[in-house]
Order: sequence, then structure tokens, then C-alpha cells
Amino acid sequence: MKIIFKGIVQGVGFRPTIYRVAKEMRLNGYVLNKGSEVEVVIDGDPNEFVKKLKENLPITARITEVTIKEDNRHFEGFRILKSKSGERYSPIPVDGGICDDCLHELFDPNNRRYLYPFTNCTVCGARFSLIQDLPYDRERTSMREFKLCEDCTSEYTDPMDRRYHAQTISCPKCGPSYKLYDKEQKEIDDPIKRFAEYIDKGAIGVIKSWGGMHLCCKLDKIEKFREWYKRPQKPFAVMVKDIAAAEKYVYITEEERELLLSNRKPIVLAHKKNCEHISPGISTIGIYLPYTGLHHLLFSYMDTDALIMTSANIPGEPMLIDNKDVFSLEADIYLLHNRLIPNRIDDSVIKIWKGKRFFLRKARGYVPDPIKMNHKKSILSVGAEENVCGAISNNGTLYATQYIGNTRYYPTLEFLERSLR
Repeated sequence: MKIIFKGIVQGVGFRPTIYRVAKEMRLNGYVLNKGSEVEVVIDGDPNEFVKKLKENLPITARITEVTIKEDNRHFEGFRILKSKSGERYSPIPVDGGICDDCLHELFDPNNRRYLYPFTNCTVCGARFSLIQDLPYDRERTSMREFKLCEDCTSEYTDPMDRRYHAQTISCPKCGPSYKLYDKEQKEIDDPIKRFAEYIDKGAIGVIKSWGGMHLCCKLDKIEKFREWYKRPQKPFAVMVKDIAAAEKYVYITEEERELLLSNRKPIVLAHKKNCEHISPGISTIGIYLPYTGLHHLLFSYMDTDALIMTSANIPGEPMLIDNKDVFSLEADIYLLHNRLIPNRIDDSVIKIWKGKRFFLRKARGYVPDPIKMNHKKSILSVGAEENVCGAISNNGTLYATQYIGNTRYYPTLEFLERSLR
């Protein structure tokens, strides 16, 4: 029998899960990624297979449609076939915060990924921010520049490993990696630990994350930061070490706690305690938890449990993504990695009001999740001018871009055009 799955089924460990379920049920056949859908052929009961698969579905996967067709071909064993190109409009996985298993490895001295900031697996890590084409495979992402080492290759090809067919698999041997530079662009050894030391001493730093550059500093340096960045009244987001640290600065409801701890890791607007200097004149602070291995490493090295963490951009332009451009900011210290960012994406911002979630900025962790609609027409939407995002609808599904910004400025307008292509 042939089974067609549609939904969030790329880059989320879906095919490896299918493989393991098929092996457990002693089925013969194959699984094939066709870009817009995943095709499975098995010689057993398709309904029982679908039921078993849903019971073992990765947390970031989502099945929206299942079609079962007659297929009487015979196979020996069960295989994952090489992906085929699919439709232009097919769901792309979102960037997901580091999972508990990877976080455990990050701080395990006996693990080969000990203290490696890019630690990820099939259910977590960068996805949308590094995709260059579909279907989602390593050679169609910015990870294609990093050849797999022998150990990573072994994990990637082992059906029983949790990194089986993990397209973003990496380690200290094969990269990517971080380097640290001072304001004169001189390289400094031991980049992550030294960066933490600089921030602890009051420096203003630049971090290259998954989807772009961020500016950061300690909370007690915010006045210096405002003067330097020329943002005298702007409310800044705060990244905290953990949920206990968050409760020092804001009051957290159960709904807000759930959002903060989710794998999507958005910025959540919560009522502040005694932090008037962070968001002057308003009652809330945008607060969020670490979502990359790098963030967790930095907090493990620093004395502080909270950082101002805001997008790094030149006025009127989108968030910076290229290493060569970032030194124009004239910060004190720069922590930069050597992986390209094909798709810049900012942090999502959510406010909970009367039990409902409202997006002030829909981006990392939520874009480009598709939205089902009633009409089937193909429509292009580009917003007005300020705080814009674009969208394309096709065959009953809406695909929205990440948050774009103010298209009054030409670089931001170019960003909108690129995001819609």
C-alpha cells in the first residue's frame, strides 16, 4: 500500500521515524521525500502503520493530510530513498530551540560534542534560517559547506541513532565554528569563554546567531548601551539564563511559562517587577530563554543571569547577517560563526491577552508554518509600509514571510522582495 503524508514533514526527523516504525513492524518498502509530501510504500496494514507513526511522531512534526492508495509492489527490506524535487509551495521546517538531549550532550565532558555551540539533532536546531532550496536536504542548505567527518557520517547513516538523516548534523571536527574579534578585527583565542568575560566586564558585544546578528550587554550597562546605540527610550528584550531567573524580573502566568519553555522559544511580553530602565514608561518586558547551545554556554561562563539581547541593524535596514558588514556597528567585541545565513529571521514576540496569544512579531520558531485558508485563489500580499510582512496564498494555504520591518527604506524593501520569492 502507498501512503502520502503532507504537513510539517521535512527537517523534523519524520523519515527516520517512519523507518524505525517500519522496522519495528517488520515491514518491507520505502520512504521517499518528494518535497511537498512524503511517500511511503509498505506491505502491511496502512491504518495500523499510520496509528503507530502518530504515537511516535517527533515533537516538531505535524501531519495535516494522509492519503492511502493501492500499491502491490514487492520489496525486500525497508529503505529511505534519495529525495526528489517537489512543488514550489511545500512546508519548510521552522528553527527550533535546542532539545533536552542535545543540551545534556553540550555539558557532558564525556561526549564528543562537549561545549560545542552548534549541537543539534533531527528535532532541534536551525532549519528555515539555513535552507536555500527544497526539498530539505543538507546539500540544499548552508551546511553543505561543511563536509561530514567520519563520526558524524556514522551517526547520519545509523538508523538507530537519533541523528539518523539529521541534515544539520555537525561537531567540532566538521564545523561550523565561532571566532572572536575585537573592534580592530583582531582574532582572540578561546572565543566563547572570552566573549563571556568581556560582557561580564561591561562590554557591548555582537553575537551571530542562527538568523542574524544580535547586540548584547549586561542589564546594568543599559544606559551606556542606549547612548551608544542611540535608542534613548526603546524597550529592549531580555534573555535570561532560565525560568528561575525570569521570575526575578517579571511576573509569569502559566500560559506565559508554557510559551517561554516551549521549543519555539519566543520573546514573551510579561509584566515587569523593578526594571523601569529596560522598558521606560510601559508595564511589560519582552523576556525569553536561551534557544541555542551558544546561549547556554555563555550563561554558564558568566556571572550575570540576564542580558539585553536585541537585533543588530543599521537604522532603516534589516538585521545584519554578513560578517563583513557587522564591524560598522563599532561594538567592543564580536562573536561570529562561519556559516552563511540564507534567510535572516528575527525573534518572535508574543503577548498573551485574555488567554489568547497575539503576535507582535511573527518570525523565528513560527515562520514559515503554513496557515490553512478557505479560498483556493493565488494571492500576493505585501502589507503597507511599517512593520510589514508579506504573504502568498496558494491552493488553500497561506505562507507568510518572517517579520520584515519598515519598507520605507530600500534595503528593507529588498528584504521583502527576496523573502517572497
